[in-house]
Amino acid sequence: MAAPLRSKGGNPTKAARDKHGMSDGAFPVWDQQSADSAINLRHNSPDHSAASVLRHVAQKAANVPGVADKLKAARAEDRKNKSK
Repeated sequence: MAAPLRSKGGNPTKAARDKHGMSDGAFPVWDQQSADSAINLRHNSPDHSAASVLRHVAQKAANVPGVADKLKAARAEDRKNKSK
């Protein structure tokens, strides 16, 4: 049986971070909920740029329904905020 990806509290487990996260385990993405979380928290990392987080989400959640639209909106928002 595969290791669970979420703890009882709903947080990603170490197995989820190791398998679906970035090189340091940050922003594990494997389903709609984890993709949404990564997109919403993309500006909260001291180690990863928002663009690298969005690239990671795009790669890991390419086939998850609705993620492409959220990525497009997030990128547009970042471009808009960058030009201010």
